[in-house]
Amino acid sequence: MKQVEIDAKKRTEQRIERQKVADKYRTIGQKAFDNKEYEKALVEYDKAIAEVRDQPILYTNRALILLRLGLYDQVLSDCEKSIRLDKDNLYPHLYMAHAIHCLGDVDEAQEYIEELKVKYPEKVKVIDTYAHFNDDEFS
Repeated sequence: MKQVEIDAKKRTEQRIERQKVADKYRTIGQKAFDNKEYEKALVEYDKAIAEVRDQPILYTNRALILLRLGLYDQVLSDCEKSIRLDKDNLYPHLYMAHAIHCLGDVDEAQEYIEELKVKYPEKVKVIDTYAHFNDDEFS
């Protein structure tokens, strides 16, 4: 029993250390994103996710970076991962709709937006604002 406790403590300590490293990469990535250095931001978020694979915010933020880079298929993948980890976060849904739109399926994107309005009635204004899909000014 003592060995189980030791192993659990060791795993917890390793997790904490990986989280610190991931947070460092995320901070660097966010600064790069803010400076519109999207390739650098992507590299840093890739590193963060390599350290900690179960944080939806990492996938959501990387999806936004991928949107800015025009890598729409990859946006879909990251949004799906983020949604699996946190089904109630609106933003990966919005980024997914945006990617679907950019991939040329305007009707499917609009249908998805309408579904989001039903799912998140308290956030219809945010959804409507985002759903204009202006490639230069999306957030």
